[in-house]
Amino acid sequence: MSEPAPRKPIIDLEGVSLAFGPVRAVSDVWLTIASGEFFTLLGPSGCGKTSLLRILAGFETPTSGRVRLEGTDVTTTPPHLRPVNTVFQSYALFPHMTVAENAGFGLEMLGWPKQAIRERVAEVLALVGLAALGDRRPDALSGGQQQRVALGRALAPKPRVLLLDEPMSALDLKLRKEMQNELRRLHREAGITFVLVTHDQEEALALSDRVGVMKEGEIQQIATPRDIYRQPVDSYVADFIGEANLIPAGELDREGGGLVMVRPEDVSLAGKGVPVRIEGRLLELRFLGSIVEAAVATPGGTMIRARFPSAAMEEVALPPGETVGLAWPDAAERHLER
Repeated sequence: MSEPAPRKPIIDLEGVSLAFGPVRAVSDVWLTIASGEFFTLLGPSGCGKTSLLRILAGFETPTSGRVRLEGTDVTTTPPHLRPVNTVFQSYALFPHMTVAENAGFGLEMLGWPKQAIRERVAEVLALVGLAALGDRRPDALSGGQQQRVALGRALAPKPRVLLLDEPMSALDLKLRKEMQNELRRLHREAGITFVLVTHDQEEALALSDRVGVMKEGEIQQIATPRDIYRQPVDSYVADFIGEANLIPAGELDREGGGLVMVRPEDVSLAGKGVPVRIEGRLLELRFLGSIVEAAVATPGGTMIRARFPSAAMEEVALPPGETVGLAWPDAAERHLER
């Protein structure tokens, strides 16, 4: 079987920076996103991810650098002239319009013929699962349905890129899970590039082809969800993506300093015949059905968390304060700079 052809780049950011007076919201970002990719910008509030999305959308003009879409320089091109649409956190639906009218609003502004608008609106409402709700108004819809209307409206003009600005942050946990599935399906069926901004690491890992982790206006690492979880470039990424034990190398008798990262699911209590990586004082042991969680304090003051199948736990009561040994495989370690 032949290898699939590589995707062509659709977005190129070339040394993009954005400053508001003395504050640099985005600093010298170089980024290429492929056509049809689901790319996520992930980071805490204030890291610059939304500013970068606004630059892509055309709502902000970078202080320096260039933005290219399909090879064309659009750095100063206004939003309505870019093949890009945005779904905002607030959805921004018109309350006095029906679902169908909201979905077709952008097409009216673009001067589409009425019949073409009706046909396209029917297509996108079917795509987002709202074909039977075209006559309803937004206040008669659930939060998840309102988000689908916003997605349909953004997809209606057939953009080349769909930008998503934390679109699920207002939803409860159950609805967020459902909408994650919907976004995956929509991305697959629409066949266009999605760029998502979120602070939710689980959301980023679940949805993305690649993730860019941001800190203070810079992209720290770009990788697939698996690689960014298993092979973070530094302690910031390791700590932000999932839960990580960051152990000073000196506590493990390692040379060179720095930190050793081990994920909790790779750590277990050392049984008989298993080499002990480090000993410590058991702080707590929690039985959670299929898994057991342990917290252990090392002599150097580092707390290490372990998470392992409850079936692997011996029928022995380990009281807090007991000295225990911890073990993990060599492949589970990642050596990082502080």
